Amino acid sequence: FTHDLRFLQEVVEKQHWPLEDQWTGSFAAAGFTAAHQEIVICNDLLGYVPLYYCVRKEGIFGGTSLISLGRSVTSEVDPVGILQQLTSPYCNYGRRTPLKGVSRLLPGEWRKIGYPSLHQEERFDNSLCRGVLEGEAGAVARRVWDCLQQEIALVNGFGDKVSIALSGGWDSRHIL
Repeated sequence: FTHDLRFLQEVVEKQHWPLEDQWTGSFAAAGFTAAHQEIVICNDLLGYVPLYYCVRKEGIFGGTSLISLGRSVTSEVDPVGILQQLTSPYCNYGRRTPLKGVSRLLPGEWRKIGYPSLHQEERFDNSLCRGVLEGEAGAVARRVWDCLQQEIALVNGFGDKVSIALSGGWDSRHIL
């Protein structure tokens, strides 16, 4: 709980974004400040955990399930959003969803929404791609590997053993 509270203080109250190096892992987070009547939503650099949101005059709606959100708010179908879901690689890389007016938070995005004004401010953490998009393939591969090793060290800093659950699928076979 203390860790979660410190995280919310950083991203909501202090509005630090991008986060410092000690904050790592996959997350989608939301926090509200009663004093300023603002909600802050943010997502990790990979955007692994989806966070959907809808801003309307009645309020701000959000969640990690597009199905639940779609049942909670009245929204028209977005044909382009559906087409993107049905076309290979069967996902949307941007904000667009199958529901008009319902957006997905982008990877590394921090968004503050004021209420009742609904004024929005956004920031992005693009540090994951820094130094990876240009360069010689061997050097880039080494950098990605070093970053992965550093991430694993941060996540497992509390012990020497790691347990990995494998499903038997292609990704698990690759890891194994």
